[in-house]
Amino acid sequence: MGRAVLRGQLLRLAAAVFILCTFSYAFKDVLGRVSAGSISGAAARNQQNWTSLTYLSELIAKSSGGNVMLGAHGLHSSLSVLILGARGRTKDGLEKILPTDSTLLNSGQKASTATASGFAERTALWTKGGTLLKPTFKDACKRRFQCELFGGGNLAAIDAWFREASGGQLDKAPIQDVGDITIGNVSTRSDRWASPFRPQQTKDAVFHTARGSSAVRMMSQTSDFAIGDFRGWTAIAPLRHAATALFLLPPNTAQPRDVGALNIAELANSLRLQFGSVSIPRFTISSQINFLPLIARTPAAIALGSEADFSAMTEPGLHVTAMQQDTRLDVSEDGLKATAGTEILFERGLSSTRSAAYHIVFDRPFFVVITDESFTRIEFAASITDPHPLLPSWHYAPRSK
Repeated sequence: MGRAVLRGQLLRLAAAVFILCTFSYAFKDVLGRVSAGSISGAAARNQQNWTSLTYLSELIAKSSGGNVMLGAHGLHSSLSVLILGARGRTKDGLEKILPTDSTLLNSGQKASTATASGFAERTALWTKGGTLLKPTFKDACKRRFQCELFGGGNLAAIDAWFREASGGQLDKAPIQDVGDITIGNVSTRSDRWASPFRPQQTKDAVFHTARGSSAVRMMSQTSDFAIGDFRGWTAIAPLRHAATALFLLPPNTAQPRDVGALNIAELANSLRLQFGSVSIPRFTISSQINFLPLIARTPAAIALGSEADFSAMTEPGLHVTAMQQDTRLDVSEDGLKATAGTEILFERGLSSTRSAAYHIVFDRPFFVVITDESFTRIEFAASITDPHPLLPSWHYAPRSK
């Protein structure tokens, strides 16, 4: 990149992507082709990343240019609980879209409390109407995911749990209903900038979108940043824990769904500490995602119908009827905070002073990648087309045919 000033032409993308993740993308097989029982930990993480990017690409295509944020880690953890309670063809179908390597299944044990890099996770299950969880399942869920188990599930109690677990970032549960069994997961990550953005330097600036230009509040800082370039993608790691976030500017020729082929590990390996200036919008976005249409086109679809077998969890006859996620991303002078609340319902019935070497301005749709410390597992993903604070949230809930 040298000393070049990085100023792009207006990029007419339909969407751009935010990914909150831990990542080493290399899995290139088709969805459902590899059984998790036959793959190593590294391959399992790659499968998880590939599946997450596949879902993200589909969501971008359906978003009509809106911002999208996917809580990939929360989705993975919730589906892992399903695998724990599944048997037979249902378990096989779920394992084909989700790795079950023990290092991933046990990740909840470390993630249930806040880490030094600002990640935290909680998982809970509620039952109602006399539905009972099997003792072996309860013991395994507590051991692997530190599950919080509640009887007599009601909507007010579930809403309160999501508010408390998210630190008030979510005001209610994603699904405003209660199943015979309800699974809830909240995952959050927060971090501060390595070189803080000063509020007095935040000014009105132009952000270029597919619909034209709009005014945003733009934060600016000149400092040493880890910056890299790979195949036209420009990356900068501006957070205190440098290996937990990448803000990405795609090449002008990129299309939104090109994120599915992006090799984050290669991009991260290109990072070098350089002195320069960076401008990033201050924004808050949120999304609501109904996962059932995505799951229905995978081998895991059996979990949605009458042939579902969750007899390792509870009595036969229950299947997944709803699966939704609410997400929120806040970027400000203080730092970054991402939240995802995922919910799954089970019921009986049918499913529903130096010279700067560069100058980067994030004044058009851009990509962000956030990781833990090693770029090895996707946690969140989002698409941002316009950081304007008045932009409505996008709600993905296709009508039933």
